[in-house]
Parts: sequence; C-alpha cells; structure tokens
Amino acid sequence: MGRLPYAPADRLREMLSVGTVYLWQLFVRPNWQGHGIATQLMQAAGTEAAERGYRGMRLWTPQGARRARRFYEREGWSVTGRTNPNSPFGLPTVEYARGVLPANRGSP
Repeated sequence: MGRLPYAPADRLREMLSVGTVYLWQLFVRPNWQGHGIATQLMQAAGTEAAERGYRGMRLWTPQGARRARRFYEREGWSVTGRTNPNSPFGLPTVEYARGVLPANRGSP
C-alpha cells in the first residue's frame, strides 16, 4: 500500500504511551469529499497501525475545521482535551484519539 501518513508517537517530543501512533496530514481533495474515500483511508491507516502492533492513534486538526471534526467523531475519534493555540500550522488545533481495532489475521 505504500507509506501511510502517520508517525510513531514514541519518536515525537511529546510523552505518550508506547504503542500510540499519530495520523499525520490525511487530506481528501474537495471534489472527492463525500465519496467515502476518507473513510477508506482512515480504515487503511487503522489496519496498518494494528498490523504494526499499535494500540492507539492520535491526530491534531484545526479547531475551526467543523467538517473534519464531525468526520473524525463519526469514525470513532474523541477529543482528548489537549489544544495547541500556537500550532506550527499557524492556527489553533485540537487533539483527537481513538483505539486501534485488532488486525484481522485471516478469515475464520
């Protein structure tokens, strides 16, 4: 599948539990939004994370990105309560987290 847009959190400066991965810069072009592509990409990222042994995922999104935030919440992400008013993106961001479903190890 290629490289997915995430980085192990244990390589970041922030102290997080081992086994957590950050989803990083997953975007769908506006003319493709609403076609289920983001859901497929999110599922692929979760599957890859599970196959690599991660137990949790986190991401940061702009505080005012209502559509993105609704999407994450529909996909099972929850606000952690952490915010960054001075993010490197130049706008306030909020952090979301969710668990990783166990990887399927073949059909029963």
